Amino acid sequence: MSQALYRQYRPQTFDDVIGQDVAVRTLRNAIQTDRVAHAYLFTGTRGTGKTTTAKLLAKAMNCVNGPTVDPCGECEECVAIAEGRSVNVLEIDAASNTGVDDVREKIIATIGFQPSGGTRRVYILDEAHMLSVSAFNALLKTIEEPPPHVLFVFCTTETHKMPATVRDRCQRLVMKSPGTDTLVQVLRRVCDAEGFTADEPALRAVARAAAGSFRNALGMLEMLTTTFGSTFGLDDVLQHLGVVAEELLFDAADAVIDGEAGAILRLVEQLVQDGVDLDQFSRSLAEHLRCVLLQLHGLDQSSTTGDPARLVAQAERADERRVLAAIDCLSDAATRMRVGSDPRIAIETALVRACQGLGLPLLALRLAALEQGATGGYGQPIGAAPAAAPPKPAPAPTPVAAPSDPSAGAHTGASGSHDVPEPIDADALTDVTSWWPQVAQRVAQSPAHRPMLVQLTPESADTNSLVLRPGAPVPISAKLKEALATATFEVTGRKLKVEVLDAAAAPAKSGATQPAPVVPAPAAAAPATVPADDGIANLMSAFDATPVAADEQPAE
Repeated sequence: MSQALYRQYRPQTFDDVIGQDVAVRTLRNAIQTDRVAHAYLFTGTRGTGKTTTAKLLAKAMNCVNGPTVDPCGECEECVAIAEGRSVNVLEIDAASNTGVDDVREKIIATIGFQPSGGTRRVYILDEAHMLSVSAFNALLKTIEEPPPHVLFVFCTTETHKMPATVRDRCQRLVMKSPGTDTLVQVLRRVCDAEGFTADEPALRAVARAAAGSFRNALGMLEMLTTTFGSTFGLDDVLQHLGVVAEELLFDAADAVIDGEAGAILRLVEQLVQDGVDLDQFSRSLAEHLRCVLLQLHGLDQSSTTGDPARLVAQAERADERRVLAAIDCLSDAATRMRVGSDPRIAIETALVRACQGLGLPLLALRLAALEQGATGGYGQPIGAAPAAAPPKPAPAPTPVAAPSDPSAGAHTGASGSHDVPEPIDADALTDVTSWWPQVAQRVAQSPAHRPMLVQLTPESADTNSLVLRPGAPVPISAKLKEALATATFEVTGRKLKVEVLDAAAAPAKSGATQPAPVVPAPAAAAPATVPADDGIANLMSAFDATPVAADEQPAE
């Protein structure tokens, strides 16, 4: 029976390893300087060569010429390790040997045995994160102080599941996920060795479908040659593997960047008719848009595509916010497909939202822009006065301007006091419209008072009291009255009793001044700060929305 291609072309020396330069250099230096650690932790995604590299290390340590960075591959020990029958290399599947008894029987009980025909006994634990906590605890002492002839290699795809006490006792080497160009290089080498014929676009499509795994790439290559024979092309790859052609990805990205919803819907229709896996299309388009985003920020991504010039051109005219919105919409579509939503509907609605700029990142930026335009700064209360220096003392008694900082207190009067403001005269006091906005502005600094403050209209004021009329029967708290009295004193310099009329009471006599309620950032002024934006207009139309202040609470 023939071996699978990924086993047949597994690297037999360090020189054969592709794409793991850092890990290979580290192991070579350790062997040459006789500083090989007693335990290693190889981490990385699936199919990146963790177990293969562990076997190469075992071969380098047990070769008849070893320890050497260039094992001969011909001696009895090298051949036995390559064939998986060496008694000095124990490869243990931690996924099926998870308990304390397994560890005790297969590792602790045999660790004292001397190597036979070599210099080291190498324990390779594949999927090491699957060991139970008790099993790891049982191994701790052995890993920390093993016999001189023992070498541990833990291989895992999920480093975070490895106990910290184990990670601390190992030297960690990260196996990088290979890029598209690296996988194409490996596929081309195997095709040349096996006599397969495939053009560059076909091999690149296989490499993209492999998603950073050498094993996946060679497995797909073997499947294609089994189906189509020794010669296959791009159409065969697209049909058999469900891979999306790069041309379609570029077209889809163009439609999203240009905001052409009709073009993207026609493209999805074509994909459905061609039988393309929409989930695969969603992931491929998100990856392509990621490359556009990175290219836009100056990170060269030309090696990830067969048409670097077109990728650069897309990045030059792409709006970063629209690209972020598209990636967010595609992520949302993937979630909906996983929970059972119709894939076509999920993809179509997500891409149309992306074309209209309705992704969450873009909406967040728009809300931030609205807040910036409405308040003059992020996080400031709606309607707050712009930052300004406190007003200078006035020789004549006039209404005091509100400071930008509510904690700044009253201004300094002519007498030099820092605590008591200068009282305004009786005529100015009765003209409540001249100083009520400053009082309301001070009280509005507290979000808890705003819902009740918005209902109050100043009725009248004299030297003893300030009379307010509520626009609706709402409860007026004692704290609000106290805040109003304090703010009135800070503005007018007079201690007035705050009285709130019954909402059903008769209005004031004809001819009396009836000022309109003054509250910071009234809802009627908000639309003036809303920029002309199609995305916001669509949202307002869909929800029948009316612009209001960002931190204003609607009245009951």
